[in-house]
Amino acid sequence: MIVYGSYALKKWFPDFERTLTDIDIVTLDKDDFNNSQDLYNELMKEGLPIEVNDGDFFSCILDHCQDNFVLPDGLLTVKVSHAMYDWKWHKTIADIIFLKLKGCKIDFECCKELRKGWKKVYAGWREPMNMDQTPETFFNSQVARYIDHDELHEEFKIDSIPAYKKILVDNNKVKVSKDQFNELSLEEQLSTALEEICVLACERYFMIDNPQAAYMSALKDFVTRMTNGWYNLFILDNIIFFYFFQNKKIIGKIGEMQQKIRSQYESDNRVT
Repeated sequence: MIVYGSYALKKWFPDFERTLTDIDIVTLDKDDFNNSQDLYNELMKEGLPIEVNDGDFFSCILDHCQDNFVLPDGLLTVKVSHAMYDWKWHKTIADIIFLKLKGCKIDFECCKELRKGWKKVYAGWREPMNMDQTPETFFNSQVARYIDHDELHEEFKIDSIPAYKKILVDNNKVKVSKDQFNELSLEEQLSTALEEICVLACERYFMIDNPQAAYMSALKDFVTRMTNGWYNLFILDNIIFFYFFQNKKIIGKIGEMQQKIRSQYESDNRVT
């Protein structure tokens, strides 16, 4: 039996401020639980609900445990492994940021293994992703468009061309190349996601008056619905940059484009 979640986080970092509401434990099998009965009895004395999870896919995290508690790097790895799902997302991100600011590192190989298990736990939470689509179809299949998608990318490009074009496998599809991505500078890598998040904020959340709030809604969408695999992990590994992004010029541009789209929306939907 191993203890993870906020209770374990508080054990390693007493300055973790969130009030604990439960204790998360994982049992790898029935014998494991029976052999850890003394620990379970001690946890019961805390007076908090204990959530027992059957997590045989947690085996890789055993390398990040001490005395039945998941160590900080392991806690970060677990948090990142399920942050691609919209389940208590802002709480999960807050914990990821806390742990990264403490200097913790993600075990990417273990994270990938954990995600195989979470895929079953969260079955049905994310629609299957078809990367063999045009950007227009992939990003806007359920969205009415009031301004050209490529025009928005031009508005938010950091370089001479939109950053996403530097990593496309095929200029007509949304699938990206990890090899091409690795050839970019960190600034360019960050821009590939940042530009897309800004475009999404305009296209999907133009009715939100606060452009910073629209950006945050788009960031959540990008992580929990529109990216997976190595690219999703890159975004989460750099979540501090994205989560606290407040560049006044770029956020102002989101507001400007939102207003333009709202005007077009109101014109197209005006009752005569």
